[in-house]
Amino acid sequence: MSSDLVHLTCQSVGSAYQDLSPTVTRMFQTPESHEQEDRPSVLWCLYFNMVDGLGVECENGDLGHEHAIKQAESIFQKILPEEDFCPPAPNPEDIIYDGEKGFSSSLGEEEEEEREREEVIKEEEDFEEQIFQTEE
Repeated sequence: MSSDLVHLTCQSVGSAYQDLSPTVTRMFQTPESHEQEDRPSVLWCLYFNMVDGLGVECENGDLGHEHAIKQAESIFQKILPEEDFCPPAPNPEDIIYDGEKGFSSSLGEEEEEEREREEVIKEEEDFEEQIFQTEE
């Protein structure tokens, strides 16, 4: 017994089921088939519609990705409204390779140093609080 995968596509007139079901029942043995000939049986079937983006044109008449990028930005802003969408990459001259940590940016180092300072201050405050509690 062999198993084959068949993928059918067509220009949509109705739903995917309405468009393709008649062809599937003619080509394969399905519960909807009237004649149970020696046709291959359908083990699993999925119908779905897809939007055809090939006919989309930009304002200047050229095909482009600007519309898709704007859609992606809109979705991104709904998910993370406080974040920048595709922030510019750092200047290649600002990227520093540190053999132990990998690549970093000089801007990232400043942020990391600030974070480390804040951690040290918090540790000192926690230590002072522990000392104060033990003295009581």
